[in-house]
Amino acid sequence: MNTTEWQHEVEQEYTEMMEKLLHYIRESKNHQTAKKLEEVLKKFTSNVVNVGFCGHFSAGKSTMINQLLGKEILPSSPIPTSANLVLIRSGAPHAEIQMTDGSKISIEVEQIDQWKDYCKNGQVVEKVEIFDDHPLLQKAVQLLDTPGVDSTDVAHQAATEAALHLADIIIFVTDYNHVQSENNFNFIKQLKEQGKRVILVINQIDKHRQQEVSLQVFHQRVKEGLEEWGISLDGLLFASMKDPEHPYNQFNQLVGVFQQIEEQKEQILQQQLIHAVHVLLDEHARFLLQLSAQEREEIQSQYSKTEG
Repeated sequence: MNTTEWQHEVEQEYTEMMEKLLHYIRESKNHQTAKKLEEVLKKFTSNVVNVGFCGHFSAGKSTMINQLLGKEILPSSPIPTSANLVLIRSGAPHAEIQMTDGSKISIEVEQIDQWKDYCKNGQVVEKVEIFDDHPLLQKAVQLLDTPGVDSTDVAHQAATEAALHLADIIIFVTDYNHVQSENNFNFIKQLKEQGKRVILVINQIDKHRQQEVSLQVFHQRVKEGLEEWGISLDGLLFASMKDPEHPYNQFNQLVGVFQQIEEQKEQILQQQLIHAVHVLLDEHARFLLQLSAQEREEIQSQYSKTEG
């Protein structure tokens, strides 16, 4: 049996296992977890690696994606931009807008400024899907840009959770001045506990002042902070979108990460499938425990009425 046949057999076994598990969870009336598992199964069978970009508002996520693709696909400004989930995938250049009322709008590439505005409108827009013919996307990679993790907006939080639930690799972007915030470390720790591959990119490294503290000392402080939180990253890079020629800019190494993704695609997809199933099984177990508790309360309530 050659490698391709073996991979196909493994994928078929995983798919059959997932379909049985999905049937079981649906029978349990756990609709929320069933929907998530259905999305995971759909993503796995599509054979596409999802790379999610997340971090603080205005940390530079959208600008970083634009630079990766070599074009202004996403709006970028000092104010919060991606107010909802933005998915960038391979295809003829255009955009499809999923509205919160269930309707869809398709926008051609000539109307680029119009669909950029949709990326900022989290009130009536649920998701923006942007299609482009960039070589990176043609290698079975999809990019997800999420609202800021520091947002207090419930819709923003839901959009971020939905995106990262389906992300295989997460690029966590933080600006230079907020690297060691408790919010950052707490969020990254949660991602790692879900089995996600996380690469921390410290953006705006051009703000670093070598005469105040050496880069080596700064790097060591970040590592110590991560160790205190029990976080083991899959990568730590510095970047500067403002000054591409900055001596500490490692943006080219981030580009190299996508080359590794192409080479390790099958392994990444299988690992993340296993992690996703474990997380959803834990979620389903909590659902069953809560259901049992409710049933016990109902029985006790009926018994109390009988006693009365």
